[in-house]
Amino acid sequence: MTLKKPVFFILFAASILFTTACTESESSFTVQTMDDVKLDVLKDYIGTQVDSNSDVQVIVEELVGGETLETLNLTNEMINVTYDLYEGSIMEDDVTAYWLDGNNVEKNFYFNAIYLTILVPNAKEFHFHVGDASLSVTREDIERVLSAHTNYPKKGNQLSTETVSKYIDNNHGTFKEMAENYQEYFK
Repeated sequence: MTLKKPVFFILFAASILFTTACTESESSFTVQTMDDVKLDVLKDYIGTQVDSNSDVQVIVEELVGGETLETLNLTNEMINVTYDLYEGSIMEDDVTAYWLDGNNVEKNFYFNAIYLTILVPNAKEFHFHVGDASLSVTREDIERVLSAHTNYPKKGNQLSTETVSKYIDNNHGTFKEMAENYQEYFK
């Protein structure tokens, strides 16, 4: 009789520990913000071509909201990204709140478009979708704003990885401001 109590207690304690660990890991996983973006990882993909499916996917996954990537379509030199509101590894309420509360949607889309413009030089258009929200913007529109407000490297030059890397380092804060105040820059 006394042997059953310790076994029962150990099994009960193990099940509680397992349930707590699973719940904590799920709820502590959040959607990536502008502050979470790892520039060093992104810089590894400078010069990526739009037809390089796996490299473009890595870039999108490293950008804002990348954990919620649902589909990526790269036809006709366009980058078309759809984000999932119901990402299984993140609490549904966290994903919905992240994308749809406040004005996160457009500022996040513009932030991602800026970096995709810089990193994928042959992409001509960018389309982003999440739930009912969407944004379509051309490379020309992004480059026009970058040229007006930063020392954007001249198009047509063969840009070295070092030049683009320094440009990102020198302007990351400006890119964030442009995205956060997209109404002033892009509208």
